[in-house]
Amino acid sequence: MQIPLNDLSRCSGCGACAQKCPHGAIAMQPDAEGFFRPQTDAQKCVDCGLCAAVCPVNDPPKLRETPTAFAAYSQNTELRRVSSSGGVFSELAAQILARGGAVIGAAMAPDGVVRHRVIESEAELEVLRGSKYVQSEAWHTYPTVRKLLESGREVLFSGTPCQVNGLSKYLGKAHEKLILVDIICHGVPSPKAWNAYVAQRQQTAGSTIAAVNFRSKTSGWANYQLQIRFENGTTYEKDRQTDPFMRAFLKNAILRPSCHQCASKGAQRASDLTLADFWGVTRCIPELDAYDGVSLVLINTPKGAALLDSCGSNLVMKETEVEKALEANSAYRQSAAASPARDAFFAGLDSTPFDVLSARYCRDRLSEKLRRLAGAVKRRIFRR
Repeated sequence: MQIPLNDLSRCSGCGACAQKCPHGAIAMQPDAEGFFRPQTDAQKCVDCGLCAAVCPVNDPPKLRETPTAFAAYSQNTELRRVSSSGGVFSELAAQILARGGAVIGAAMAPDGVVRHRVIESEAELEVLRGSKYVQSEAWHTYPTVRKLLESGREVLFSGTPCQVNGLSKYLGKAHEKLILVDIICHGVPSPKAWNAYVAQRQQTAGSTIAAVNFRSKTSGWANYQLQIRFENGTTYEKDRQTDPFMRAFLKNAILRPSCHQCASKGAQRASDLTLADFWGVTRCIPELDAYDGVSLVLINTPKGAALLDSCGSNLVMKETEVEKALEANSAYRQSAAASPARDAFFAGLDSTPFDVLSARYCRDRLSEKLRRLAGAVKRRIFRR
């Protein structure tokens, strides 16, 4: 029986193998930690080898040339404020939609599950906007991308580098009308961990969740908050240093195993554009107004450059040196180191409240507390 990847700990969950299998022998199923992995039905498998051939970990993209780097943000103040960083994704998507194309990205469903979704109008764009710190189910959109391209439509697909690489391998060839946009990715948290966190928030609020904003800017971009609105009208809001889920995410306690040995780092990516928060922008380009967020844009291909250029005066853009731009974005090249408490955290998920696990296993070291205090002082000075 053929399996897509000999070492499943390296599987990113992109789902290219499941969609490529001509016999329907592979299904994406959650493992004990809640991460989706390919499961092969031995009765259907004919050992054709397509699953292994399409796996982006087995055969990663060729190295790109050194990208061109820009700091950028939308001229639309409200759009910028409701975006995770500078609103660049929304401006890019609006160009594709205005030309009759389709945009595909991660959206949070009412049940709290994050799945990729196809939109075809700017009125729908809100559901794709903003970060979702949960691994998205993206693979089911791959055949849709192919059909849209075969019909002559433009498509913008946005996802993590492993999802973009997976789609590229699934398609098997370049498409002039396909724009691939990925992100500088810290890693993807477990849907099971997210569900456990949501259950505790709902229990505390005595209500179901109505909406989630992982990157609320009520205190500015640099000190973003995780904000949850509930059906009973109450709101929960805490910053990334004090919210239990964000602490577990940023302490690498709930990430997918493959994120600790990521095969999609650096220039080994299929994307035309790479987007990120431009952390450290005030050092590189101090004249920019950074309070409401600034995006880092890496141009990987001429096709990506053309789409960015089509945004015209909708974006404020400043070119900068790539190495300077990446100084505070080490995740571009480096995988996240696994927390020593990772296994213990997951072992406790079924029996211990999420907040208790986060407090137990995601404490700050003294050096981290001092660094955070210094950052808070700098932000106060910057606001003045």
